Amino acid sequence: LSLSTPGLMADEKPESRWKTHVRLLLNFFAAIMSAGLLGAWVVLQGLYTAEGVFSAACPDPNKVPCVEQNSMLSNLYVVANGLLVSAWLFVGLALDSLGPRNCAMLGGVMGCCGIGLVVINLTKQDNLQLTSQMALMYCGTVLSDLGSSLVRFAIIGFTWHYPEKRGVLLGMQNGTCAFSVLIMLQVANYYAKGVKLTNMLMCYGVCSAMATVLMGIFGVSKDEFQQMAAKVTGAQIENATDKGML
Repeated sequence: LSLSTPGLMADEKPESRWKTHVRLLLNFFAAIMSAGLLGAWVVLQGLYTAEGVFSAACPDPNKVPCVEQNSMLSNLYVVANGLLVSAWLFVGLALDSLGPRNCAMLGGVMGCCGIGLVVINLTKQDNLQLTSQMALMYCGTVLSDLGSSLVRFAIIGFTWHYPEKRGVLLGMQNGTCAFSVLIMLQVANYYAKGVKLTNMLMCYGVCSAMATVLMGIFGVSKDEFQQMAAKVTGAQIENATDKGML
């Protein structure tokens, strides 16, 4: 049984439709601004190695980088990625409980805090024990990408604004991950020119904070999401009844 709603948005005023389009684009932009770290790990691992992350694991301080350091960085990616996938249940619960807008705002704060922990480790690692470095890097990486997932999933809030474009919304949601690679490629380019990695990551954290503000203003609230769902499903049932399908 296929229940479509052609023209659902046609009864809205043109300015209202444009506002919805702009809001969606701003949500997409906010998701790009908080794209996380794991998606660009191929680039980041090289930068972390150059910065001496986990170099304390090397048996000989004069031979850095070493196999042990690279192994620990690889393990960080594998474990953090596994924890992130496991935490997607939390993302779904947060989306249902808080609504898209609050979910995204929480994600922006988490992303900012996560990157902050990574920056703290990069700044203080010479004076930290290896276990403390691991705690900061693991917590920071997982927090950053969990926050990114919360922001990206908030695009689902527009599902009922565009009931026939759900594939497009899904593509926008997943497509933001690729931007983390493009961002980190530029970070690597500036790093090669002498710009400090900590400064660039702090800017990345500020972008995540700005995404929080954007989503707080233009995100879809839980009430709006439920109202649009009721409107669309009501139109579908009425349309189907008129056609004798129900």
